[in-house]
Amino acid sequence: MSPAIRAIEERIGRVSPDSGHLVISGEKGVGKGFLAVSLGNCSSTPAPCLNFLVLPDREQRLQIFGAEPPEVSSSRRSALENSATVIIKHINHAPPYLQDKLAEAMLSKKVVRFGSCRDRPLSCRIIFTLRDECSLTRNLADYMGSLERIHLPPLRERPEELSVIARHYLLNSADGDKRVRGLDDSGELDPRLGEFLLAQRWEDNVRELIAFLHSLSLPYDRELGEPGKICLATMLSQVAMHAEFSLPDSLEIIKQQIIRSALAEYAGNRSKAARQLGLSERTLRRALVPPR
Repeated sequence: MSPAIRAIEERIGRVSPDSGHLVISGEKGVGKGFLAVSLGNCSSTPAPCLNFLVLPDREQRLQIFGAEPPEVSSSRRSALENSATVIIKHINHAPPYLQDKLAEAMLSKKVVRFGSCRDRPLSCRIIFTLRDECSLTRNLADYMGSLERIHLPPLRERPEELSVIARHYLLNSADGDKRVRGLDDSGELDPRLGEFLLAQRWEDNVRELIAFLHSLSLPYDRELGEPGKICLATMLSQVAMHAEFSLPDSLEIIKQQIIRSALAEYAGNRSKAARQLGLSERTLRRALVPPR
């Protein structure tokens, strides 16, 4: 475990439902939402989550502050009125007037529904998850700057944890007594996979790593060499993450691995290997020549 994560664990251990509002920051895919839910669900009632990245403007207003007629047909409570904890994601995507209204509500500890002049107590704890502070209004940024903050560092700043996360995920995804791809017979991470993980940038952090490991655990029609497995898993995870990659180059690596696997099975006999793969010997021989 890296020093950064050890420090975060110690800080999390000091956080309680009575600790006040909290900001969890970090790049995309580092686990901000997972940590917020873990901290927010300390009570028996799950914490409601408001994601301002996907909520329409009107729904943002109604959910966070509620409303009274004639703004709505019947009274609607604010999420801040009736919950022990509320998780708010991407508040910087809310309109400026709504950000300032939220900052004012947290300072005064009072909620005023739209269409009403009556104050209601803001007694909940708010956990913010924030990727960056761009587009935050000055009032809200100043208020959030005074709150307890937990920053989750990206994977590139804690490479020593890649193999730990990968091994943990692969062991937990194991199907009975079947051998898990990426682990050796003793259950340790294959060194070649460890080297591959360290060589990647993991722009989407843990989310991208888990997508890759999930793809690595999928069954394939034919046993590949380790480079082929990794290449195929990378392709599948990149498709899942809507990322760009070179399909021809990736397919070429996998094709070479399948041919070499067949040749190894028949002790280098090209005729038998070609027959098993449904190729002519000439096609197999050409396929072994790397493209220029």
